[in-house]
Amino acid sequence: MKPRIATFMTAHTVRRIVKEKDYLNKLKNIFNELNIEKVYIENYRSGLQVTTEELRKARKLLENEYEVSGGTCIGTWGEDWGRYADYGFKVICLTDNKNLNLLAKVMRQAASVFDEILIDDFWANWCYCNECISRFNEQYGFNLNVRSFREALLRKDPQIMSCWADYSTKLLTDVSKRYVVGPAKEVNRDVKVILKVAEWRENFHFRGLFFNALKNVFDGFYVGTESREGTQRYGSFYIIEYVRAFVGNKLKGAWFDTYNGYELRIPIGINTYLEQGWHSALGLVDEITLFNARALLEEEKREHFERMGHEIPLMKKLCGSIKGESVGLIRPAIQPSQGAIFERYLEDALGMIGVPLKVIPLEHIKEGDYVLITEEDIGYIDIFELIERGCNLVVSSMAAELIAKGALGESGLELLGLSKVMPLRYEAKDVHAFVYKGNVIMLEHRRPSGMVIGPILNLERGRVLAYASDGKESYPVIYISEYKGTKVYVLCVTKYMPYLKMMYPEIIRQVVRDIVLEYLGVGLVRYRDALFDVSVFPYTDGTVTLMNMNDYGVTFDLVLDKGKARIEFSKVPKDTVLGKAKIEHISEDSEKISMHIRMPQNSIDAVKFA
Repeated sequence: MKPRIATFMTAHTVRRIVKEKDYLNKLKNIFNELNIEKVYIENYRSGLQVTTEELRKARKLLENEYEVSGGTCIGTWGEDWGRYADYGFKVICLTDNKNLNLLAKVMRQAASVFDEILIDDFWANWCYCNECISRFNEQYGFNLNVRSFREALLRKDPQIMSCWADYSTKLLTDVSKRYVVGPAKEVNRDVKVILKVAEWRENFHFRGLFFNALKNVFDGFYVGTESREGTQRYGSFYIIEYVRAFVGNKLKGAWFDTYNGYELRIPIGINTYLEQGWHSALGLVDEITLFNARALLEEEKREHFERMGHEIPLMKKLCGSIKGESVGLIRPAIQPSQGAIFERYLEDALGMIGVPLKVIPLEHIKEGDYVLITEEDIGYIDIFELIERGCNLVVSSMAAELIAKGALGESGLELLGLSKVMPLRYEAKDVHAFVYKGNVIMLEHRRPSGMVIGPILNLERGRVLAYASDGKESYPVIYISEYKGTKVYVLCVTKYMPYLKMMYPEIIRQVVRDIVLEYLGVGLVRYRDALFDVSVFPYTDGTVTLMNMNDYGVTFDLVLDKGKARIEFSKVPKDTVLGKAKIEHISEDSEKISMHIRMPQNSIDAVKFA
């Protein structure tokens, strides 16, 4: 699917283009350089609401050259509004009647000019004011004040967080119906109201963004795919898969900005910016929006957009050639009220070491699937019901630790093959070596040799694939057990994600990749290089996209198991799609195809097996 490229013009920029012809012409020039086909025109942001006359004039100035739709940022607060919460950015309280009436006014105005309105991602329940906590107490029987409520959040009180997620969902859904979508459709019954959600998926339910409720309110969804410095860029792809699993074809597009993850006033690194774009495109959405139009003219971001202008045709070429859907290690589509602590965004880190993931509704998981079970799943899904379906499990560190502590009773201990007397030896252990197939592996060159790993479990049954050692004893850290005819892999290497990604020896990452290769029948095998910041994206049509996010080249083997491949294959590719990576050697026998590939630094390419 070739994504349409759009940009979003904030209210402040809208006001400027209707007054300054030269500024508008400069914007149009960069729009054309970037092959921008669509422009969203915003009517409100942070207290500034442009006039209806300004909106109509801005639309007229653009509609002969671009598709034009409306936009709004109704979650943000302004001086004439009511109560707000302050997170360094001010967002409105959803229980304040003044705010609600102004919301309806903003939406009516946008719908009077446009047939489509895209809402920026500040739309959520942010407020913990006295009025909000009082209503919460009344509905759920608590006796909290603002301070005691915040203390409960700090200690991750499961009951209060679960109730707040329910409260937020009901509040946001009701306000969205009555004061957002309702008023818009009163003015224009044909208007489509699209909600953009942000990149922080772990907090969606807590903030009221519960898709099973909201998908019945909004006409479509957009998703923020920012993966700024300090985060794992595979998350820009994963969140598209995540949202699509809930809303299906109501997912319309992805958007990302130029902001740095540590200091928003400083631009993001250029390569990270381009990788955001590629991950978004590989999500095969209809549309990608570059936020925001004003930034396109900022001098310190000139190279960002020049480079993006070169990449966009390549994105369209590659993504336009993909006719299938992505495949990967299965993750159940759930929205728990309390996100993980140690394994927040674990999926993003796994994606960065060459483990592809696929999010699907829980009811669609079937016999033979390999399902990743993580910290946030324990207590939210029926793991034993998955076993009854014939699913194989890949259990993360924290999921295993919670089970070892009794979260699933004695049946959970039996599931993991653990001792019933002392199933958990240590929550964490300092080690300095690993053991794989009898070989001791240590990493000491210009780095600390000490590492932390956990949990350390007390096994009664199972075949150990890798051990860790403190020099006195070896501890099982990756093993396979069987339970009622299904495979249960346990990965006690995911709790400390920075170590998994870069500090543990490469063989540990390869063992994890091999488990997924066994399921998908396609994957990466290390040659000599350490494979982190390298991702693989297999699709059912036989396309396998590869991304090297390192500032140096890497080599690896791309392996396809003919008997297990969950992608189509009818040929052995001799060349890559974009000509960036080089296939140096191909070997084939009756069971598998192995391609030795060299990828340049910061590059994306693909091969096609069909």
